[in-house]
Amino acid sequence: MQKLLDSIAIIYQQDADTLEINGWHITRIVGGMNGLVYHAEREIGYPLAVKICQRDKRNRAGREYAAMQALDAAGSGVSPKPLYIAPDPPGLPGAAIISEWLAGKMLEAYPPPQDQASWLAILESLAQVHSLTPEESSLKLSNAATSIREPEDMLREINAQFARLPEGKIGQLERNQLEHLVAVATRSTPLRWKQSSPISLIHCDSNPNNMIEYDGEIRLVDWENSGWADPAFDIADICANPAYGMAFPAEHHAWIMVEHSRLLHDPTLPARAAIYTRLIHVWWVLRNGRYLVEANTRLKGVHQSSRETVLAQQTTLWDRACSLFQINPT
Repeated sequence: MQKLLDSIAIIYQQDADTLEINGWHITRIVGGMNGLVYHAEREIGYPLAVKICQRDKRNRAGREYAAMQALDAAGSGVSPKPLYIAPDPPGLPGAAIISEWLAGKMLEAYPPPQDQASWLAILESLAQVHSLTPEESSLKLSNAATSIREPEDMLREINAQFARLPEGKIGQLERNQLEHLVAVATRSTPLRWKQSSPISLIHCDSNPNNMIEYDGEIRLVDWENSGWADPAFDIADICANPAYGMAFPAEHHAWIMVEHSRLLHDPTLPARAAIYTRLIHVWWVLRNGRYLVEANTRLKGVHQSSRETVLAQQTTLWDRACSLFQINPT
């Protein structure tokens, strides 16, 4: 495995798209939002995925590897089989994970609401993930990068985002407009559930770029934010994602929540997911603001939207959040 990582270091340093070296045919996979991903294949043997994760306090690579180990031990088949982790590989900008390469096609976009069969495949795969609980796993996993268990946890994440924004103009908005949105969201949200939410493994980044369709089933990649939390957060994350789920009508969001509650036998999930969805919209408005004022810290080669795209997204996010919380957007 170390020889493969040495070869990956060469293609990374050359900033090349493909490389034939040491018996490996290596191809860089373009479009990742977090880590750098390479496809590596030899004439004999099965193809491998090599992912380079950014080093930070999240322990992204360790978190991803542990989640894949836990799912593999549970026999779920919903994630790649992990093979090797290197915390500090020479010549690479972050920790490296080697896993099996999942056959199939990236979704790239969610199916339309009327394609219920495809949506059920997505929800069934997430239900396999959410069936793994701290009591049932023999492997030690950490809390999710965004470990939401109560509404107050989401409000804390919102306030943390707001605290990182500067005074004055942020894109097309003033900071005091964002402050008003945060205040209204806080006033209108209960801090705790009447009964504690169930805790399970969540993916914590369940967008279609992380979903691989193969033979009618959905498998998930990119586990670097995963860990223990309320499974309703994964469902809310689908509904509130500005690039994928936000455009769907409220009726489809409600259907997703009800179907997932059925799969998990959790009748309280729709109510929790609905409140998380409202709050995630606020979070995205603030995260979008940070994209506009902060320097890019992603790994070289990782996709980043243009400023024009982020500004256009700010308008959509702001209008949606104001509508949800009955605020005048002007």
